[in-house]
Amino acid sequence: MITVDDIKPHQETIWEGGDPSPKMDVLILASCRGVAYANYLLHWNALAGGVRVTYIRASDYQTTPEGQPQDLYSALARLVASERFKRVCARTTHFIYEHHENFGPLNTTTCEPGGIMARTWNRAACSHIPAWNNHFILEDDIRACLPWWNKAANVLDPMERGELLRHTGGHFLAKFAQNTRQTSFPHFADWFARQWRTQRLFWTHNHVTQRFTEEMFYRLNMSLLDLPLTDEFWRGIKAMPDLYENPHTNPTALDKAVHAMTWE
Repeated sequence: MITVDDIKPHQETIWEGGDPSPKMDVLILASCRGVAYANYLLHWNALAGGVRVTYIRASDYQTTPEGQPQDLYSALARLVASERFKRVCARTTHFIYEHHENFGPLNTTTCEPGGIMARTWNRAACSHIPAWNNHFILEDDIRACLPWWNKAANVLDPMERGELLRHTGGHFLAKFAQNTRQTSFPHFADWFARQWRTQRLFWTHNHVTQRFTEEMFYRLNMSLLDLPLTDEFWRGIKAMPDLYENPHTNPTALDKAVHAMTWE
């Protein structure tokens, strides 16, 4: 199983794993949240072969492989000008990506000449996946990250504080639903809305649970990958450690009261 720590050192050469002579060549452009899908594909390859996974994490290029600050756009310009990047894009059969809009040639909102969309869009089967990024639902996540909320909440009585939490969480839930409906999986927003109060689907405002990624991968396979996933495959997935469980945010009594959540 890989983590972001395996990907970061390879930002100049671009990380890859799996079958060196694949039938399916999957390129993933995503944050740390996409690593779960890479692991699921690598698990399938270990069982059946035929799949190579290549991973680009755009935020890695804000620093060097050694962790020193560098100019993001200069680093991305070097990346997309490299022969390695061009070969990766040219061989890609399936492209899975999160929304990117602040990463120059890695933006998915435009087809910048020489950029990732220009090099993959007409060559590969593409799928835009939802991203859980800065969605503040739980009280302690909100208090840790939104100072204005603390100032407001601390002068309110308990009932008013509950209404503030309901309004704040509702805003970010609506934002996630709106963003998700603009991806290749608009109906995932409805599934999430039905499920999130009765089963834990996110660990923090930035990290989702394995239940989230399992459901997303099932839908990704049905619509894009078309792998003959077996019971053995799913047993292996469920046996994997949850990548993002630690650290996590525990729900407060107010969270449970306001959102009618049934999980701990």
